[in-house]
Amino acid sequence: GTKKPMEKRMSRREIMNQPMKKFYARRRSHSQISDTERRYKQTNRNYAPVPLGRDTEAEKDRLASFMETNGGENKKTTKKCIAPTQTGKAKSRREELEEAIEERLVFLAEMDQLGKAQLYK
Repeated sequence: GTKKPMEKRMSRREIMNQPMKKFYARRRSHSQISDTERRYKQTNRNYAPVPLGRDTEAEKDRLASFMETNGGENKKTTKKCIAPTQTGKAKSRREELEEAIEERLVFLAEMDQLGKAQLYK
């Protein structure tokens, strides 16, 4: 096959001064794709894709905490402790419903004392 001559490496300023190309959805040849990747790597030297299998949710949490602290010390997050299960019998559905009704009645009584019971009835 024919070999392309080695292209001169452009400086960042030269790359930035080039006119913007409009990219439309079209089929591109392998050489066009590799040229695009080469130019992208030249302008974004610090770019590194996220490795496969990495926990993106954990990374999002890490970046969110970094932004909350304005780039300061990143607080070590501790995993939430799960409450130990009760050693007694599991509650039946009926008992759960009775407790929910009782909580609701207590809540309504408190709201009635505050004068806001009509909002929750």
